[in-house]
Amino acid sequence: MLPKTLPGVVCQQWVRCGRPGCRCARGSLHGPYFYRFWRDGGRLRKEYVRRSDVEQVRAQCQARRQARQELADWREVWRQMAAQFREVQQR
Repeated sequence: MLPKTLPGVVCQQWVRCGRPGCRCARGSLHGPYFYRFWRDGGRLRKEYVRRSDVEQVRAQCQARRQARQELADWREVWRQMAAQFREVQQR
């Protein structure tokens, strides 16, 4: 079975809660909190990632990037082979 993959990347952010009397209103932000960012249909999406799941989600995102790179590499090999085949056929 293939490992589960996720699009995007995990980043940490410091956030402001919005309460007027909070310390974050004076510059001392809350966090860090972790979020996964990815694009879906041209829109940037953001999803909270629990601290206990950060490494697992990062690994899933990395696995997707690696799989997409491997696919691109194989496509290039296929293009080169097809070009060589067409060249042989034309002789």
